[in-house]
Amino acid sequence: MLRKEDFQSLNAERQLQLLFEAGNELLTRGYRYYNIKLFVLSGFFVEVWYHQKNNTVDKILLPDTDDVITLYENQIDINTIFR
Repeated sequence: MLRKEDFQSLNAERQLQLLFEAGNELLTRGYRYYNIKLFVLSGFFVEVWYHQKNNTVDKILLPDTDDVITLYENQIDINTIFR
């Protein structure tokens, strides 16, 4: 299993490759010109900041669970978890 620290040490190209091969896309949010995709990979969260106007990935961040809950709370329906 890939560790968070190992993922962070990779270059952006390799990080994206791993996300697309082994990650699971969970949610998407928008911020200004960015389309931000949330992935889970090997038990940790990864955000990919895609700048729509420039057609570039500008950031790859690893938010902690508390940040994910805060940033995506409007998209998370916990009622479906307990069915």
